[in-house]
Amino acid sequence: MNFDLVNYARIFVFFFVCSSKQIFIYNEETLVALCFVAFMVFSFSYFGASIQEFFDERKVLIQTELQEFTSLKENCLSSLLNDYQKSSKTVSVLRDMNQFCTDQLAVLCNSKKKSSIRFFITSSTKITRIKLFSKIIRRKFTIVNFFRIQRICS
Repeated sequence: MNFDLVNYARIFVFFFVCSSKQIFIYNEETLVALCFVAFMVFSFSYFGASIQEFFDERKVLIQTELQEFTSLKENCLSSLLNDYQKSSKTVSVLRDMNQFCTDQLAVLCNSKKKSSIRFFITSSTKITRIKLFSKIIRRKFTIVNFFRIQRICS
């Protein structure tokens, strides 16, 4: 406290010396500037601890909000990445399924020329043809699903 009094005395003496030697000229702007500087010095000396406490509390609040925001952003981005990976796997499975179905249709068309066409032609009704064809397609999709599940699991 003695140190603060000595500093205030030095400032006071410096102010009086400068004003007596006409170094410091009084007008409205300088008086307002002096009052502002005096107000800032006294307010920080008397209320500095409470101001520091307020800014520390604000700092902690901002840090927690920032941490919450970054964790939410990280969760959102990881969820988006998982969705993207699932969709890319689905696309690859569909491509494989397309290739498999195309190959099987080619095999079916080739076998149709040999033996299957005789059966389809000799069948009496259209309904039995459709049932037989749907059974063949079901078997093919079952095989495709089995291989797809096996590939995903491994």
